[in-house]
Amino acid sequence: MPGSGTGREEAMMSSQPNNSIIAEADHALPGLRLLLNEAALAARLGVQKVTRTYLRYKPGVSCVASLRCVTAKGDRFWIVAKAYPKDRFALIQDRTEWFNKRYKAALWNDVFIALLPPQLDRRLKPLRRFFDPDRQKKMLAELLPDCPIDHARFEPMRYKVGRRLVARLTDQAGQPKALLKVHNIHAYEQAVRGAEMAQSLGGPELLAANSKLGIIVTKWVDGAPLCPAIESQSSDMFGPAMFRKVGEALARYHGEPLELEYQLDRGDETAGIRAAAKGLAALMPDQSSRLDAMSDRAIHMLLSYPSRYGPTHGDFSADQVIVDTKHLQIIDWDRSAMGDQSGDLGSFLAQLDWHHMSDVIPKQTVAELSNAFLSGYEDHLSLPVGFHAQRMRHLMLLLQEHFRLQTCDWVEETHKFIDYTEALLDYYDPVQVTTDPALPYLNDALNPVVADAMIGKQAGLKLSGVPQLCRHKPGRRAMIHYPCQTSDGTKQDLLGKIQAKKPKVSTPALHKAFREAGLDGTVSCDMVGVPKAMPGCDRLNLWLMEHLPGTCLSDFQSADQNPLPFFKAGKALAQFHHCGVRPNRTWTYEQEFAVLQSALAKAGERIPEQQHALENLTQDAQDMLVASPTQPLVCIHRDFYPDQVLIDDEQVWFLDLDLCAMGDPAIDLGNFLAHLAEYALRTTGDAAALTAQENEFLRGYRELSPDISFSRILIMRNISLLRHIHICLLFKDRQHIVHDLIDRGMGGMFDHRHIIW
Repeated sequence: MPGSGTGREEAMMSSQPNNSIIAEADHALPGLRLLLNEAALAARLGVQKVTRTYLRYKPGVSCVASLRCVTAKGDRFWIVAKAYPKDRFALIQDRTEWFNKRYKAALWNDVFIALLPPQLDRRLKPLRRFFDPDRQKKMLAELLPDCPIDHARFEPMRYKVGRRLVARLTDQAGQPKALLKVHNIHAYEQAVRGAEMAQSLGGPELLAANSKLGIIVTKWVDGAPLCPAIESQSSDMFGPAMFRKVGEALARYHGEPLELEYQLDRGDETAGIRAAAKGLAALMPDQSSRLDAMSDRAIHMLLSYPSRYGPTHGDFSADQVIVDTKHLQIIDWDRSAMGDQSGDLGSFLAQLDWHHMSDVIPKQTVAELSNAFLSGYEDHLSLPVGFHAQRMRHLMLLLQEHFRLQTCDWVEETHKFIDYTEALLDYYDPVQVTTDPALPYLNDALNPVVADAMIGKQAGLKLSGVPQLCRHKPGRRAMIHYPCQTSDGTKQDLLGKIQAKKPKVSTPALHKAFREAGLDGTVSCDMVGVPKAMPGCDRLNLWLMEHLPGTCLSDFQSADQNPLPFFKAGKALAQFHHCGVRPNRTWTYEQEFAVLQSALAKAGERIPEQQHALENLTQDAQDMLVASPTQPLVCIHRDFYPDQVLIDDEQVWFLDLDLCAMGDPAIDLGNFLAHLAEYALRTTGDAAALTAQENEFLRGYRELSPDISFSRILIMRNISLLRHIHICLLFKDRQHIVHDLIDRGMGGMFDHRHIIW
């Protein structure tokens, strides 16, 4: 097991950096200068040496340090020093529990510092007995009644105020026999579950666990930590071969079929990145904007890769591996949880980066050890794609490490570490940039940081990958796919619809109305459904809806495919038309003609040699619409064609309801048939190539709505086919059928003899 700290860390913690800039800037904490100077603390305490083993600083609020003190006689004791602002210090003086009991605090009133023995740690109450020689023996006997250690001695190793104390229990000869940890109440349950899991996998034996006291005792593991910072380690035992074995061991653990109780999700990970950057910015305000940008990029990179969900160690590094001549053992499972397994690889690699940047090991050695570790892992399990993104996350989490360790010239060393981390971000970070002056907010909508905050607020989900632009009509609108997951890791993707014009706030409300009318996909196995929609972000002109399962109906748009899905689509459309929902707008024949008139006029500008023919077609269309009888209005889709339909076994989903209105149902049927005819003509040269699909679609519709007028359907089919003349001019792969469409239209009516009614 590791001792009280590596030699390198001891040296770094004992150095005397120049903290005058911070101390002078923080006028609220007069005691800060003293608390950041170990030599001055030792002199004032009257001891030979003081070593800070823990430091937590909140500018203008407080500074807390765990101090290990050594007297001139060699005696050791621990003390906690807390620096406060003047007003808070005045309140502290009235804390009776600090002064009226067996263990008392001391106050340095001139610098507003309170000195507390560990026995006064309110979150680690067992320390009252462990640091009392008279009560310590009884406490250990109660904890280990079936596993007594002769003349057990309690030797603290690490102490984080209010969080955790780690100690070894030695026998009369001074040989370590057990590792004891005291956790605060918030961390105990996860830590004990980790210890139980580790034991079940052949790890350290769990000797005792006390939930009331937050104490966990495990059997001591003989060996030395696999820490590159320990100069005495031999290259044979601690070289690439051993690091390869570590990779193998981690892969075996990741492959275990475990279901751990605790979860680590993307929200926790991104929050940690933000907090680390913000914490360092408070110490180095001149780097604030740079750190903000780095945290954005690190989060972007993290969200650019899918999570490989499974059991994780949660705090994996070479220091957490104990080795001897025969085997290795992974220790410290306090943070084990279900989460992204890339995190374990990333934290391991980031710690090697840290040792390199701290001048502990050369760059070449880092590369050799990293490659050996990854190769060992890959021998047993494929590497998760996101491990470099997790490496960047853990590098961000180490931003304050030089300050925390109080290394000499920590400011300069931190600048170097920022440069190093930023350079890796430049190398690894994939940035998706889209230019569309009419959609200036599109890049923000594609930014994982912005998207994650929006999705968390509106849908209660976490972004689990990089947003992808799946549709984009420049100058008009775009659709973005947001890979998401619930808090327990369940996949639940969303789509974001973004528009150049102000978003239709009525559309999510319309989705809700359809679902409340029964079109939610749950009423019956053959019921049409619409996706759940929700607000997104007004600033981005965006709203959200759930991403649904199923196959797009256009994938069945081939003569050699079974036409049954088209029957389902027709039947679903009849259900949709008569669901009872009444949109607050109406679509008339006059409006339908206005759209066609505009389209054919634009087509005439592109192909002036056909302008006369197009004008004649416009007049023919108007005559057809005038002759068409009025029909009862129903709720129509208004842009209905195969791309707007998903088939999921017996369930049918309708998409893209932006244009819904009260109107003639023949508009939807005619538009659908026109799309099939245009596609068939474009891809096969035969407009009737999808006859089976057309007839099955109409058969499905007539099953629930037999009174629909076939003549009106044909009129609306003709109107839609004429509109395709302009649409086809906009796409190179469709331009070859433009003149064919014009000729067929000039023939009076598009052929419909193949359609069965």
